[in-house]
Amino acid sequence: MTHDVIIIGSGAAGLSAAITLARTHKVLVLAKGELTSGSTAWAQGGIAAVLDAGDTFENHINDTMGAGAGLNRRETVEFVVENAPAAIERLVDMGVPFNEEEEALHLTREGGHSHRRIVHVDDATGWAVQEALQNTAAAHPNITLRPHMVAIDLIVDRHAETPTGAKNVWGVYALDNESGHVETLTSRATIMASGGAGRTYLFSTAPRGATGDGIAMAWRAGARVSNMEMMQ
Repeated sequence: MTHDVIIIGSGAAGLSAAITLARTHKVLVLAKGELTSGSTAWAQGGIAAVLDAGDTFENHINDTMGAGAGLNRRETVEFVVENAPAAIERLVDMGVPFNEEEEALHLTREGGHSHRRIVHVDDATGWAVQEALQNTAAAHPNITLRPHMVAIDLIVDRHAETPTGAKNVWGVYALDNESGHVETLTSRATIMASGGAGRTYLFSTAPRGATGDGIAMAWRAGARVSNMEMMQ
């Protein structure tokens, strides 16, 4: 099957992108290990959104900028905060069973927040989100999910570069851990949603697959890499 888009990573970012793009494109999602082995399924707390009476986007933006000591990119903070309620609504529609209180979503308050705005599924929110996104993606005819595919490097033009110095990307070389063969997977667009690099530290509780492979592949292809000191 020919795919329009290849997405490297099967967590919340990768699956959300796949579900959105699958409306008009054939999408292939690659997972380094099991589809659930990324960081999303490990997240315990909840998701912040302006849903409480009396709360405002401006309050949430100010709280976030303050908690980030002003280092946050304000345009990004504004975009995330203003789109958070709609994102929660989409997750509810996909079947995420957020806790409720008196026929409304139960909201908690966490450090750095001036209002109650954390929706959650008990203490396993990430797992519930991962499960809902995965079920939605698996049921879509335009999405193919392939676990145990280790991305090795992006397929790029050897001698051609864009005006910014980045190379054109035509897909990815990936090792099928089950067959032991490296496959050449081509597409018109490639999305990197491969997570972080917590496991590059000697002591870490990050998932074992969080070794920064995607960041390195993107850098080798000419992508701009910044703020690498910000590590969760």
